[in-house]
Amino acid sequence: MKKAETMLSKTKFSRLFDLCNIIVLGFCMLVAVLPFIHLAALSLSSKPYVMANLVFFRPKGFHLENYDVIFRSRIFMQTLVNSVVRVIVGLTVNLLLVVLTAYPLSIGERRLRGRNAFLLYFFFTMLFNGGMIPTFLLVRDLNLINTLWALILPGAVQVFSIIIMINYMRGIPGELYEAAVLDGAGHFKVLMQIFLPLSLPCIATLIVFSAVGHWNSWFDGMLYLKSPTKWPLQTYLQSILADLQSLSQKIGMSAEEAQRYAQISDLSLISAQMFISIVPILLLYPFMQRYFISGIRLGSVKG
Repeated sequence: MKKAETMLSKTKFSRLFDLCNIIVLGFCMLVAVLPFIHLAALSLSSKPYVMANLVFFRPKGFHLENYDVIFRSRIFMQTLVNSVVRVIVGLTVNLLLVVLTAYPLSIGERRLRGRNAFLLYFFFTMLFNGGMIPTFLLVRDLNLINTLWALILPGAVQVFSIIIMINYMRGIPGELYEAAVLDGAGHFKVLMQIFLPLSLPCIATLIVFSAVGHWNSWFDGMLYLKSPTKWPLQTYLQSILADLQSLSQKIGMSAEEAQRYAQISDLSLISAQMFISIVPILLLYPFMQRYFISGIRLGSVKG
């Protein structure tokens, strides 16, 4: 009898606990989703309703003028291509350097002398850097100003990603490495046929980190690129409202285009820009989701 009462009490407690979890998670979901719904409503609403602060979670005076203005801009497609190229090239460079750095540092002190000194060096660079002005002077002296490489090379070695990859690779059984070496495999073959296939969850995680970083970055484009036609998309979108008149002169925006920009709400246009900016990442994440959680967890806790 007492056992049955205990089981009933546990069942009630479990149901109460599940209910509390549902309430808390539901609240967190609303906190995360409602701002996006609000932005969507703003981007699809007409200027009078937006200026009067009458738009909350449903569009008022529905129209697609904000998106039409952005996509009709003659420079928009060029900056979009620039961003896609930057993500592809930057992601490739980042992953290549991360993997080639993490592999020798993960196979142990006995196989790589001075391993701890290299780790300390990379860790130091993660905590301290030269700053914006020395970096700009270095990029200028290397004649990288107004080139794509000015956006990629300063952040090519991502130390945080290297640490995650090292910890993940250290979790791969050493017996696999030793068996491959006994079979006559070299380091390149061991890396390509053993370490990389087993590190796919971690690599997928780093792909998300790197892609998001390159896609969302806008300040370096404004700092290193003189020609607006070479800007990434984020730099262009940020500049639309920052100085519309000067921008229209730089990129040859027609008087009609400038007038259309002036007739729409700044807040609506910003909302549309934000949605355009997050769509590629939203499309990328579902393909990486099954690897993302396990990759970041295992790459973080292994010592």
